[in-house]
Amino acid sequence: MPSTRVLVVDDDDEARAIAERFLAGAGHEVVAESRPEDVLTRLQTDIRWDALVTDKDMPGLTGLELARRAHQVAPALAVVVMTGHAERLSPDTAPHIDAYVSKPFRTPQELPEAVQHAREVRAGKVRREEAQRTLEGLRRQLTPSKS
Repeated sequence: MPSTRVLVVDDDDEARAIAERFLAGAGHEVVAESRPEDVLTRLQTDIRWDALVTDKDMPGLTGLELARRAHQVAPALAVVVMTGHAERLSPDTAPHIDAYVSKPFRTPQELPEAVQHAREVRAGKVRREEAQRTLEGLRRQLTPSKS
């Protein structure tokens, strides 16, 4: 099974290095960036990433805004938001977020498990969106035209 390709972004050098180490230790292919804008640039040139792990609070472009923009480029990208705060947005408010993980991590497995969970959640969302598009197409075909 091919490794999961994960982009990590955190403006905190130590937190980014720990996230990178835990994910690489779990067998993931990891590229870590300190600036969200660099992640967007990378996604625009290569959308074959499986997951994005982003800090929630960063100067300039927040992790939540990064997730929203990343999904415009790569809708199947699973997104994990790392946060030191208890606040979580509801799925209705932030459908582009697939999982949250608290910092600091309790165990080295916590972040890789969150990435796996996010990939499963995102795959379900993609399947639902595809089914909805198919259903809408069938409805259009079955609706008599008004000519």
